[in-house]
Amino acid sequence: MWGTANPAGEHNETYNGLYLTKRDIDSMVQSQSLTGKPVKVEHKGVDIGRVVSSWKNGDKLDILVELDRGSLEGDITSRFVEGGVCQDFSLGYTVGLTHSENGGIVSNEKVVNEVSIVRKGARKDCHIHGYSMTHK
Repeated sequence: MWGTANPAGEHNETYNGLYLTKRDIDSMVQSQSLTGKPVKVEHKGVDIGRVVSSWKNGDKLDILVELDRGSLEGDITSRFVEGGVCQDFSLGYTVGLTHSENGGIVSNEKVVNEVSIVRKGARKDCHIHGYSMTHK
């Protein structure tokens, strides 16, 4: 299945928050660092698949994932997607934080740990756009 994993990254060069920036997305796509990352359901449980590829769709981050329909969890989730129960992607990532010289906090490298299929994503427009499934 494929869809949008992150909306357009923050464009402000001085942005120092937890959301991904345009530069973060560019780096992830260029390095293909998402390839092979595990896919989960609602950021919990066993891995039900993996990220196959990532690319920019305009300024958004799109991904292609493959689910393991041989597992109970993967099969049930694929049916939830097909039935419209789970229609969004959500990135699970960590952000390094350090103290700046003036006493503030600075966000550093953002590392994606997993991608989840969720009922309702926390970020706008992070939808599953299409899927292809072989039925058993």
